[in-house]
Amino acid sequence: MGIIKIKELVKHVTGSEGRKLKFWEIVSSLGISSSKGLWLACPTRWNSTYKMLVRALPYRGAFSSMGWMERTNSSFSDLTTDEEWYRIEKICNLL
Repeated sequence: MGIIKIKELVKHVTGSEGRKLKFWEIVSSLGISSSKGLWLACPTRWNSTYKMLVRALPYRGAFSSMGWMERTNSSFSDLTTDEEWYRIEKICNLL
């Protein structure tokens, strides 16, 4: 379930220029220093889900902050729980 939530978060952020700008403002304000950017999984690419997860992990705090700001927006998916982030981090480190 966490993988689907992260995919929806990435899709939500990258789906609008305004949301992208807001997301990168949040990233900057939180002092997140990853320069990889976000990647949306593609069903025809065998490793794209892994790549999406690895790139989303450093931005965990930004997704959370943006989610709280936009929680009244019905198009914003449920926030990924701490347990789901932990499991995905564990999966990514095992591969």
